[in-house]
Amino acid sequence: MTSPFATIPNFETVTFFDRGTRMGTAATANGTAKFSTRTLRPGTRNIDATYNGDATFKRSSGTLTQVVELAWAGSDIHGESYLCWAERNHG
Repeated sequence: MTSPFATIPNFETVTFFDRGTRMGTAATANGTAKFSTRTLRPGTRNIDATYNGDATFKRSSGTLTQVVELAWAGSDIHGESYLCWAERNHG
């Protein structure tokens, strides 16, 4: 998440949500907060990022669309099944 208004100072907390469920937080660095996860399942997600503000900066939030596509399915040498998927950002 990057604020379109002004650069958020370093070490401020941004919270990320998937369909209203809190996924985690990230600290800002150089005006940007980055968050990664391996928990998204295939499908289209609207990921919300929220900065609650402080004494100087107002609360702000943003949304991006994340598409997670099923790449392939298979099994390992022991016969265990697994799925592999890839993410594509449509922000």
